[in-house]
Amino acid sequence: MPSSQWSALLPHIGLWLLAAGFAAGLVVVLWPVLPTLLVALAVAALTEPVVFRPWDDRLGRWLPRWDPAARRWCAAMIAAVLLAAFAGAAVLVVLWALLGSFWATVEGVIGIAIQDGERIQAVATRVGGRVADLAALYGQGVIDAQAIGAEVQAVLARTRVGPEVLQYLITGTGGFLARAALVLVTVFYLFSQGPGLVGWVARWLPLDAAGLALVARRYRATAYHLLAHIIARAMAHGLGLGLIAWGIAGFNGVLVAVAAGLLALLPLVGPLVAWLPLAGLIWSKGHPLLAIAFAVCGYLWTWLVERLFRRVAASLGTDALWIEFLVFLGLVGGVIAHGPAGLVLGPAAVLGAIVAAQLIRQVYWAESD
Repeated sequence: MPSSQWSALLPHIGLWLLAAGFAAGLVVVLWPVLPTLLVALAVAALTEPVVFRPWDDRLGRWLPRWDPAARRWCAAMIAAVLLAAFAGAAVLVVLWALLGSFWATVEGVIGIAIQDGERIQAVATRVGGRVADLAALYGQGVIDAQAIGAEVQAVLARTRVGPEVLQYLITGTGGFLARAALVLVTVFYLFSQGPGLVGWVARWLPLDAAGLALVARRYRATAYHLLAHIIARAMAHGLGLGLIAWGIAGFNGVLVAVAAGLLALLPLVGPLVAWLPLAGLIWSKGHPLLAIAFAVCGYLWTWLVERLFRRVAASLGTDALWIEFLVFLGLVGGVIAHGPAGLVLGPAAVLGAIVAAQLIRQVYWAESD
């Protein structure tokens, strides 16, 4: 009898061992690009409700007889192009602010594209100096501009997408643009094929169609909260304070906007920390009237943005300070663990944890609520 039971189990054991072997082989193959896949998954999860979903719905209304798979492919292409355009425009604006003029930016981009060592070194040196100047504005002590310039130069010196994509796939040591290209391609496929993948996973979950629809709505509401309330709010603080700093005190508006936007992510005191040190700096340089004007404008702008985005959060039904605190912790922990990629991985991890908690609540506690 035992031998007959083992005879019946052996085919199943063999099947699971075979599946485990193929899974291990897949992990070995994907291991070099695993960080890129995680970043792409984070970008797709954060931006799907605001970049991909509206286009998918719009195309569905415009062309109701169109094949859903073809429609998702087209919507994913549009969303990926928009993400690439936004990222490229942001990089160009930051380079313009760092290099100081339009023609210097054009020359720097050409130098990076053709891998001109002298131009790349000049860009890296200017970036290091600008970052050090910005840190001095906020009183964060002395930053080694040469070390920052060397790091930037190491990134800019590896920007040939074609060869480095293959190198990155094989060795995992490709440059920044190679990783960015792989992230963009992966995000496109996650957008276009994501609904099918989610549907396949959903079949294994203990939820009916109504429960899955509720979880999907909560996921989109939370993602909207992260993007429309927390991140967009920080961007609004940064843009406004950058314009005020440029118009009143002549500071580099883009650099102040970047720093103020990052500081505005700090819970509760972030917006205050963003403009108050600059007002003190203007006062210390012997311009009390300008300092008062900057402080008043900074306070009024901060009050206006906070009031506006509190209404946005209330309309989304996600006005919760603990989410902002989790995002702050995710950003700090993500940057410490993964560098700049943590700016995306941190909020995405918070989004995933919140959705998972909502899913468990829906399965085990929905009936008792």
